[in-house]
Amino acid sequence: LGAGVRRGGADAVLPALTEEDTVSATLAVRDKLQDKTQVSLQFALLYTSPAGQRRVRVLTAAYPVTAGKSSVYRGADMDAVLNHLARRLAAQLPGRAVGACRETAFQACVDTLVAYRQHAAKMSDPGQLLLPEAMQLLPLYALALGKTPLFRNDTPLDARAAWMLRLLGAPARAVPPAVYPRLIPIHPGLLELRAAGRSDRAAVPDALALTAAQIEAQGVYLLEDGLDAWVFLGRGVDQSVVESLIGNDRASERLASPGGVELPVIPDSPLNAALHDLLHTLGAQRDELLRVRVVSRTEQDETAFYSLLVEDKFSTAGMSYADFLRAVHRHIVSKLS
Repeated sequence: LGAGVRRGGADAVLPALTEEDTVSATLAVRDKLQDKTQVSLQFALLYTSPAGQRRVRVLTAAYPVTAGKSSVYRGADMDAVLNHLARRLAAQLPGRAVGACRETAFQACVDTLVAYRQHAAKMSDPGQLLLPEAMQLLPLYALALGKTPLFRNDTPLDARAAWMLRLLGAPARAVPPAVYPRLIPIHPGLLELRAAGRSDRAAVPDALALTAAQIEAQGVYLLEDGLDAWVFLGRGVDQSVVESLIGNDRASERLASPGGVELPVIPDSPLNAALHDLLHTLGAQRDELLRVRVVSRTEQDETAFYSLLVEDKFSTAGMSYADFLRAVHRHIVSKLS
C-alpha cells in the first residue's frame, strides 16, 4: 500500500526506505497451531547501501499463540488497525466512488464488532453496543476516516490526490491525527493553565471533542492535524483579544478577507507568546513544522473549519457520531440475528 510494486508472493519492490516507512502484511495460517506456544515471523530486506553495497537485513519477532479470541482483542493495536484501513481505502480509491469507500470503512467497523460479539463476548446483552477495551475508538476513527477530504464529495481533484498521497506515504504516527485532529482551547484555557502554575512551555490544555457544541462564541481555539494548524476566533471574542493575537494593524479588515491571516509574532503579547510556545510544543510532538493560519470571519473559511469537526453531521460526508453509533449497533444486531 503505497510507493511500491508487488512481485508475486510476499515480495515487494520499493524505490527507497526510511526509518518511518511501514509495511503491512496479512497472514494466512495453514497449519494447526498449538495453544500457549510461540510462532516466529521473519521479514527480510534486500537493499543497496549509499556506498553501493548489496546487503540483507533480517528482522525476526516471536508472538504467543492463544486459543482465546478475547486475548486477540485485548492485545489489539488501534493505531495499526487505523493505519491499515486508511491505507487500504486510499489505495482502492482510484476507480471507486468515495461513497463506496466510506461504506467499506463502516462495514469494516461492523464486521470487527460482530466478530468480537461472536467469539469474545457471547454472553453480553445484545441491546448494548459493546466495544473491546483496546478498540474503543474504532467507530470514531471509522467515521472520521470517511470524513477526511479524501473521501468527501466536495473535495477538488487536486486536493483529493494530495490527501491520497498523504495517507499512503505518511509515517504510522501521522495517520491518527490526520484522521482525527486535535481541538485545543486557547482563550480561555492556555493562559489559565499557565496562571495555575503550569508555566512550562510544554503545557498543553486538554483536547476537546470535534463537535461545534464545544465551540463558544467568546473562545479562541487551535485545531491541528499534524501538518496544518488553524486558529479559530469566535464571533464574540473581545477585540482586545483579537489584537493581542494578530496585532492591531487593521485586524478587523484582515479577518474579513478570505484565505485566512498569518499568525504574527507580537513580543509584548502574553497570549500571542503562549500560542507560539504551544505551536512549538505541538510541532516537536508531531516532528513537523506546522503550517498555521488564523481562520478568517468569512462564510467560506468558517464553513471549511466547521467541516473539520467530524463528530457533527454535514451533507458532504455523512452522519454525526451519535447517528453513526446507532447505525453500527443496528447492523450488528441485524447480523447477529
